[in-house]
This record gives sequence, structure tokens and C-alpha cells, in this order.
Amino acid sequence: MNVDVAAPVMGWVALTMLLAVTVQSLVGFGSALISAPFLIGLLGIDVAIPLLSVLGITQQSILWMLYRQGFNWQAMARLTIASLTLVPVGVLLVDYLPERVVLTGLGLTLISYATYELAQLQLPKFESPRWGYLFGGAAGILSGAYNIAGPPVIIYANCRRWQPNEFKSNLQGYFLINAVILVLSRALQGQLTSQVWLLGLVALPAIAMGSLAGAKLSRRLNPQYFRRAVLILLIGLGIKLLI
Repeated sequence: MNVDVAAPVMGWVALTMLLAVTVQSLVGFGSALISAPFLIGLLGIDVAIPLLSVLGITQQSILWMLYRQGFNWQAMARLTIASLTLVPVGVLLVDYLPERVVLTGLGLTLISYATYELAQLQLPKFESPRWGYLFGGAAGILSGAYNIAGPPVIIYANCRRWQPNEFKSNLQGYFLINAVILVLSRALQGQLTSQVWLLGLVALPAIAMGSLAGAKLSRRLNPQYFRRAVLILLIGLGIKLLI
């Protein structure tokens, strides 16, 4: 895709981010899970993955301001350190693996995570925060490869039995730190092209509107019903990537 012919795509990019950020603001996760399959299909991996990294900083900055009150750095320290250490590994994987392998891995990640959540599996409680190193490392690799750090982090949060306010606040803080490291890693790899920055600017208004819309809808809608609908959508997106 060339910058001078990108106009027909800009509307879809903005609409995708509006939907994805609204979901993230409403239920606390889901932006990358939803936007990655759509944007990869629309733009291709070489543009979509770096674009998601750039958009992540803006999106998470806004959401962090909305939900920062309950953030607990001590609870997130091990998770964050392990994740940031392994982000470059995920970034390098995308450079060396065939696109079909990358898409298959992303599809399996979406299906596995959504199935886990829909089944409402009650995993054992993690008494020790040291589990954060394992789940943070997995999140770092997924984040570097697909811009999707959510599944391991959310599973860890559930096993630590975080309350809803702590859950949202901690996740937004983690995702913001992770987004900064991702952008730096992709910049060093030369992945932040003029196309990426152009589409990033196009999506900024949609990100702002989605953040505010999700915050308002959270006061009116039942997040649990909405969350279930999102998970079913993720299974559909995962299947689409596999085939």
C-alpha cells in the first residue's frame, strides 16, 4: 500500500480502532485482540503490526488516565519486567517466520483464549506473585510478535483474584508500559514507515472517541454480556485467520 493511495483504507482503519478501543474501555481488554485480525487482513503484517504498536501508546495513555486510580505497581512489577525482557524476541520472530505461520499462531491464540474465557474455567489461585515472571514472559513474546499481550496477563490476573477496579487499572498500566517498549523495538527494526505514521494519525480521533464511549457505556450496559459477545467474535476471527 502506498501513502498516496491509502485514502480508501483510512476509513476502515478508523472504524476498526473505534470498535476495538470501545471494547477495551468497556471490559478492560480486547483492543489488540479485535484490531489485529482486521488490520492484518486489511493492511498486511508488515504495516498492521507496527501500526498497532504506534496506536497502542495513544490508546493506553487515554485509558490509563481514566482508570489509573486503582493501579498497584507492586502487583505488576514481576509481570512487567519479564514481559519487557522478552518483547524483542517476539519482534524478531515475526521477521524470521513465514507469514502463514504467524497468522496461524495468532488464530490459535485468539481461539484458545476465547474458549478459556467462555468455559469460565476456575484455575487455582496463585498465592505467590512469582508466577508473574512466567506469564509476563509469555505476554512479552506474544506482544512482540502479534501486539497481543492480553491473554497471559488476563489469566494471571484471574489467578491472582484481582477485583474489577484493580483488574482494569493494573492492565491499562501494564499495556501502556508495554506499548512504549514495543514502539522502541519496532523503531530499532526500521518498521515504523511513513505509511504507519499516516494511518496512526488517521486513527487518533477514533481512539479518543472509543475511549470515552466505552467509559460511558460501562455505566449503562452489563459488561458480562458484552464480554461474552466479544469472546464469540474472537473465536470467529481466529477461525478466519486459520483458513
